[in-house]
Amino acid sequence: MDKRTKNGFEEKIGKRLDALATITARGFKESEKKFDDKIDSLAAMVGRGFETTASKADLGEVKVRLDRVEMRLERIENILLRDHNNRIERLEDKLLQVEVILGKRLTK
Repeated sequence: MDKRTKNGFEEKIGKRLDALATITARGFKESEKKFDDKIDSLAAMVGRGFETTASKADLGEVKVRLDRVEMRLERIENILLRDHNNRIERLEDKLLQVEVILGKRLTK
Protein backbone atom coordinates (compact mmCIF):
# COMPACT_ATOMS: atom_id res chain seq x y z
CA MET A 1 0.00 0.00 0.00
CA ASP A 2 1.37 3.36 -0.89
CA LYS A 3 1.36 6.31 1.47
CA ARG A 4 -1.62 8.03 -0.21
CA THR A 5 -3.76 4.88 -0.11
CA LYS A 6 -2.71 4.23 3.46
CA ASN A 7 -3.67 7.77 4.50
CA GLY A 8 -7.00 7.50 2.66
CA PHE A 9 -7.71 4.18 4.32
CA GLU A 10 -6.80 5.54 7.74
CA GLU A 11 -8.95 8.59 7.06
CA LYS A 12 -11.94 6.37 6.17
CA ILE A 13 -11.38 4.27 9.30
CA GLY A 14 -11.08 7.42 11.39
CA LYS A 15 -14.36 8.81 9.98
CA ARG A 16 -16.14 5.51 10.57
CA LEU A 17 -14.79 5.31 14.12
CA ASP A 18 -15.95 8.88 14.74
CA ALA A 19 -19.38 8.03 13.35
CA LEU A 20 -19.50 4.89 15.48
CA ALA A 21 -18.45 6.86 18.57
CA THR A 22 -21.17 9.44 17.87
CA ILE A 23 -23.82 6.74 17.42
CA THR A 24 -22.67 4.95 20.60
CA ALA A 25 -22.67 8.18 22.60
CA ARG A 26 -26.17 9.02 21.33
CA GLY A 27 -27.33 5.51 22.24
CA PHE A 28 -25.92 5.84 25.74
CA LYS A 29 -27.63 9.21 26.18
CA GLU A 30 -30.96 7.75 25.03
CA SER A 31 -30.54 4.72 27.30
CA GLU A 32 -29.60 6.96 30.21
CA LYS A 33 -32.70 9.12 29.64
CA LYS A 34 -34.93 6.02 29.45
CA PHE A 35 -33.31 4.67 32.61
CA ASP A 36 -33.80 7.99 34.41
CA ASP A 37 -37.44 8.08 33.29
CA LYS A 38 -37.96 4.54 34.62
CA ILE A 39 -36.38 5.47 37.96
CA ASP A 40 -38.58 8.58 38.20
CA SER A 41 -41.64 6.51 37.35
CA LEU A 42 -40.74 3.91 39.97
CA ALA A 43 -40.16 6.62 42.58
CA ALA A 44 -43.59 8.10 41.80
CA MET A 45 -45.26 4.68 42.11
CA VAL A 46 -43.59 4.04 45.47
CA GLY A 47 -44.65 7.50 46.64
CA ARG A 48 -48.27 6.84 45.63
CA GLY A 49 -48.13 3.51 47.45
CA PHE A 50 -47.22 5.22 50.70
CA GLU A 51 -50.08 7.72 50.36
CA THR A 52 -52.54 5.00 51.41
CA THR A 53 -50.36 3.52 54.16
CA ALA A 54 -51.71 4.01 57.66
CA SER A 55 -49.79 6.35 59.93
CA LYS A 56 -48.94 5.69 63.57
CA ALA A 57 -51.76 8.06 64.53
CA ASP A 58 -54.19 6.02 62.43
CA LEU A 59 -53.03 2.81 64.10
CA GLY A 60 -53.41 4.46 67.51
CA GLU A 61 -57.03 5.31 66.67
CA VAL A 62 -57.66 1.72 65.59
CA LYS A 63 -56.18 0.44 68.87
CA VAL A 64 -58.46 2.74 70.88
CA ARG A 65 -61.49 1.52 68.94
CA LEU A 66 -60.47 -2.13 69.38
CA ASP A 67 -60.05 -1.56 73.11
CA ARG A 68 -63.60 -0.17 73.26
CA VAL A 69 -64.97 -3.13 71.31
CA GLU A 70 -63.14 -5.54 73.62
CA MET A 71 -64.60 -3.80 76.68
CA ARG A 72 -68.12 -4.00 75.23
CA LEU A 73 -67.69 -7.69 74.41
CA GLU A 74 -66.50 -8.39 77.96
CA ARG A 75 -69.61 -6.64 79.33
CA ILE A 76 -71.85 -8.69 77.05
CA GLU A 77 -70.05 -11.87 78.10
CA ASN A 78 -70.56 -11.04 81.79
CA ILE A 79 -74.26 -10.31 81.25
CA LEU A 80 -74.74 -13.63 79.41
CA LEU A 81 -72.84 -15.58 82.08
CA ARG A 82 -74.93 -14.01 84.87
CA ASP A 83 -78.13 -14.78 82.96
CA HIS A 84 -77.09 -18.40 82.40
CA ASN A 85 -76.07 -18.80 86.04
CA ASN A 86 -79.46 -17.44 87.15
CA ARG A 87 -81.31 -19.78 84.80
CA ILE A 88 -79.28 -22.78 85.99
CA GLU A 89 -79.98 -21.90 89.65
CA ARG A 90 -83.73 -21.59 88.93
CA LEU A 91 -83.73 -24.95 87.15
CA GLU A 92 -81.86 -26.56 90.07
CA ASP A 93 -84.41 -25.08 92.51
CA LYS A 94 -87.31 -26.40 90.44
CA LEU A 95 -85.64 -29.80 90.17
CA LEU A 96 -85.23 -29.86 93.96
CA GLN A 97 -88.93 -29.00 94.34
CA VAL A 98 -89.85 -31.83 91.97
CA GLU A 99 -87.63 -34.24 93.95
CA VAL A 100 -89.30 -33.16 97.20
CA ILE A 101 -92.78 -33.60 95.73
CA LEU A 102 -91.92 -36.97 94.24
CA GLY A 103 -90.23 -38.02 97.48
CA LYS A 104 -93.37 -37.21 99.49
CA ARG A 105 -95.59 -39.12 97.09
CA LEU A 106 -93.34 -42.15 97.14
CA THR A 107 -93.37 -42.29 100.95
CA LYS A 108 -97.18 -42.19 101.24
